[in-house]
Amino acid sequence: SLCISAAFGEEGWSNLYSDIEENNLELQSLEQRIQAEIFDLKLENQFDNIQLDGLYLLPMQESGTKYTEFQISQGVDFPLLYQVRKEHRLLTEKKLSQVYESKRKDILWEAEQHLIELVYLHKKIEIEKERNHRAKQNVLHFEQLWELGSIDKLSLNKAKLVWLHEQFLLEELTVEREHLMVLLQELQGGKE
Repeated sequence: SLCISAAFGEEGWSNLYSDIEENNLELQSLEQRIQAEIFDLKLENQFDNIQLDGLYLLPMQESGTKYTEFQISQGVDFPLLYQVRKEHRLLTEKKLSQVYESKRKDILWEAEQHLIELVYLHKKIEIEKERNHRAKQNVLHFEQLWELGSIDKLSLNKAKLVWLHEQFLLEELTVEREHLMVLLQELQGGKE
């Protein structure tokens, strides 16, 4: 699978890290929240919208003329205020960028720990497969010896217990490996 193949090459690890950065749901939501906050800060530092007001006065009795007045207005804050808002936005962007980078590093560190554990488990599974194979060969050998009458039933049962124990350990390690692969998949945003 992807995680096993990725665990054995530096290039595979880099690709997995890139996939995690690109597809991690937590990082994506954090990035969207940061972008929304920066957008709000940019909107806050703009001139107010232009307003058009109209005034219509009824004709006066003496003159009989109609009077209409239009007014265009726009609010403008003190110029220094725009500079202060811009500096605040830049500082906030820097802070949010650091928060994102910190979260990204935490997630990649977690992925690296899972990958190291996955490599370790893979090696352990290989060893356990070999032990399982040897234990099975032992059982077959002990069964032949028991049929010949060279050993008692207790020795045969001990060999079978050792083989069952090795099968259990192998199954346990396989389940643990599958669990790590699920955790890595979650870090990738559920992507295979």
